[in-house]
Amino acid sequence: MSDSGSSSLMVEVQPNPDESLVSAVYTRLLDFNQRHAPQLEEERVFVVASREQAVLGGVIAYVYGGWCEVHVLWVEPAARGDGVGSSLMAALETEVRARGCVGIHTDTFSFQALPFYRGLGYEIFGQIDGFSDGNTRYYLRKSFGP
Repeated sequence: MSDSGSSSLMVEVQPNPDESLVSAVYTRLLDFNQRHAPQLEEERVFVVASREQAVLGGVIAYVYGGWCEVHVLWVEPAARGDGVGSSLMAALETEVRARGCVGIHTDTFSFQALPFYRGLGYEIFGQIDGFSDGNTRYYLRKSFGP
């Protein structure tokens, strides 16, 4: 616990916060954003790939402000290299273009999918080196042309 100089202000790290407290902080930020930038309200986009009712992969993304942000891209290890990831991303790209997006952005670590995204035409626009495990985090984007 830390006192920032005011007798009434308490600042503390909470390792296992109550979900209602987490929700209150998150909701208040969203309320602020909505008041100042209503066009940034996000819509979730979910794309799934399956074969014979077995899920082979999926993408969870959000569209807001004319861009799509990929939060999760996962492909079953046995299905990697079979075009599942490329098919998922192609379907996502088609969907978000139809929603008026100008591009897609995401991030990946050096041990994950950097070559995959580069092969799909994504460009690196930022990176953070020096993670304690020796990895680098890359930030990528793909802008859609006219």
